[in-house]
Amino acid sequence: MIKYITFLKVNFFVILFTHNLFAQQGVNYKEANNFDVAVTTGYFLPYKITGVTDTYPFWGLTFGFPTLLSQIELMALHGRSKQVIFYKYSLGYRIDFSLYDAIQGFLSIGYEASTYKRAPSTNRTYDFVTESGLYTGFGALIPIKGDLCFRSDFKFSFNPGKSLYVGLGFHYIF
Repeated sequence: MIKYITFLKVNFFVILFTHNLFAQQGVNYKEANNFDVAVTTGYFLPYKITGVTDTYPFWGLTFGFPTLLSQIELMALHGRSKQVIFYKYSLGYRIDFSLYDAIQGFLSIGYEASTYKRAPSTNRTYDFVTESGLYTGFGALIPIKGDLCFRSDFKFSFNPGKSLYVGLGFHYIF
């Protein structure tokens, strides 16, 4: 538990206290004044999750809500493949930025709950297991037309085990 608290403290320090450093080097942070929704699909790469050993296709929905500093983001991911069922729900803080007016991106950090059912063995079936942990991530938003963007996600999760979600999809800003 202490390693997760330390992880959280370090990431909050990096995200919140380096704002002025990056602002002087061509990074402009955006005001959070819009709601947004995204649909993503991609791959989930688990590491040290008991009974979950392959790469699995995932899809998910994301909702963003404005706050005083940036966005609160809710994400739900789901994957079902090779007799493994996996659900991931997260609540996090997302900071949107623009790098040299050319690339729009975001950084995120937050809390995550995972519910999964591992593949059955020849003589045993398993129940769903629920665990919680932390995540950090980043991604890019590429404008398509108006408020519609192409979105890429890289989400690193800690507990159960460690995992990476790599996703692509569409992001719409209200």
